[in-house]
Amino acid sequence: MTIYRQIALLIVGLLAVVFIGTMATTLTNTRVYLQEQLHSHAQDSATTLGIVLSRSLASGEIPAVISTIQAVFDSGYYRRITVSDMRGEILVDLESDMTLEGVPSWLVELVRLETPMTEAAIMNEWNQAGVIRVKSHPGYAYRQIWKSLWMNAVWFAGGALVLIAVGLVILKVTFRPLADVERQAQAIARREFPLVEQLPRTRELGSIVVAMNRLTKAVKRMLDEADSSISYFRSIAFQSPVTGLPNRQRFNDILRAERESVEEHPSALL
Repeated sequence: MTIYRQIALLIVGLLAVVFIGTMATTLTNTRVYLQEQLHSHAQDSATTLGIVLSRSLASGEIPAVISTIQAVFDSGYYRRITVSDMRGEILVDLESDMTLEGVPSWLVELVRLETPMTEAAIMNEWNQAGVIRVKSHPGYAYRQIWKSLWMNAVWFAGGALVLIAVGLVILKVTFRPLADVERQAQAIARREFPLVEQLPRTRELGSIVVAMNRLTKAVKRMLDEADSSISYFRSIAFQSPVTGLPNRQRFNDILRAERESVEEHPSALL
């Protein structure tokens, strides 16, 4: 696997870890906040309804109590509302199903929201006429959690895609000198000696390019010196260094070549 691909996978892995950590933190904070809101909402509703129902319950107008509770309960923000008198007899008991539309079931299983039953006294002047108990419906809270997670996931995914694209371009540009160095090494094997003129800004890669340029120059110089030495030794092997004329070895080679040529082509003497 190339280093380019390894770094790309490392970036993707780090982004995945950051994404999971961010989503977990967001989920925890949102859950705590909404659970406090559910408790506060239930308590405020119980207190308000206790004040509203005080006159009706004191005068025994149970249908008025039921209609008031029913009107409030139909808003859909309540899981259960009960009203009981001082003897403990339940006068009103309304409860809704735990149906959550638009929320995946796995989210409900993963995030448990506690919705405690709050209560408030229904007073008749200075005397207590009854008790009202209210439990908020968690559906709104679950929808808020799902919406928050979905929006965070969309924004994070978009930002991650942009970051990955920019990072891959930067990596490609950064490691381009390595491809030039590879082509330079292959050219040396073909006895070609190009130099990489443009040095990368990265210090480590710049050092590699400079070292390869020095190596290219050194190899070229050594091969040039070797070629010169071979030419010199070849010349002194067949030429007299004093007179500059072909020596005996060269004369014998020429004579042998001529004799072999005559033997192979005797018709040339005719």
